[in-house]
Amino acid sequence: MSIKKFKQDGKVANEGKWFDYPANKDNTIPRVKLAREGRSNKKWLATFRDVTKDLDTDNLSAEEDFGIGVEVFAKAVVLDWEHIQPNDDGVEVPFETGRVIALLSDPDWTDFYTDLKDKANKRENFAAKEKAAKN
Repeated sequence: MSIKKFKQDGKVANEGKWFDYPANKDNTIPRVKLAREGRSNKKWLATFRDVTKDLDTDNLSAEEDFGIGVEVFAKAVVLDWEHIQPNDDGVEVPFETGRVIALLSDPDWTDFYTDLKDKANKRENFAAKEKAAKN
């Protein structure tokens, strides 16, 4: 078995790619641009180090640990979004890191956060594409 399938596209992992969701009632398409979560994302590494540098990470409560995870994810993985309408009522949440943190920290939006994390961690979403052979 070849390990080739595990190679990722470093550019896409760092610069991100768009993920679309089903249309809102007003027919706009909610979409989120995500980078890869983890050490292959240079911004994620730097943000994680910055957020945790003054913390005793061995003695965090579950809530503190979750908060750190959301903050790092919002700052380094969620690169942009469009047409995010939590109530599907035409009122969009503008992209801004503080708003991303607020939405993803809200217990009512746990499944959205989980879906974003799943997309940001799925190998296939950031896999290197084979180059076409030259004749």
